Amino acid sequence: MVNLRDMPTAEVERLAEHAALEAMRRRHNAAAGCERQEPLVDIGKAVDTSATASGRRHPYLPEGFTIDNLDAWMTFQPWDPQQQDAGTQVRESLAAAAKTIFRVVPNGQFRDEAIRLIIRCRMAANAAISFKGRF
Repeated sequence: MVNLRDMPTAEVERLAEHAALEAMRRRHNAAAGCERQEPLVDIGKAVDTSATASGRRHPYLPEGFTIDNLDAWMTFQPWDPQQQDAGTQVRESLAAAAKTIFRVVPNGQFRDEAIRLIIRCRMAANAAISFKGRF
């Protein structure tokens, strides 16, 4: 048996966070009547969260990328007015963050990486808006 007092603080905090997430997952699934048995978070290995124990998709998880839906995610998805509004809000918010970074963060590789991450955030947000959470 492992004594938590002998473990590094960061490791104890990681385990506590894992336990809290697992407890939250169990409460949510019990309330939703979900049959999932495997944890959403697993220390040390990847977990497929796309299907419940019965084989049905979890109602709150997006569809995974497959060869069957390749045409959908490789095809232009026009936006409706609600999506255009969401895209505008995302663009304006991320532009404000980028301007703040340019204004107050010293020039260098880390600032460049921060800007690249904002660009990636915009692309990911645009994709999520385009597919309405499907993927």
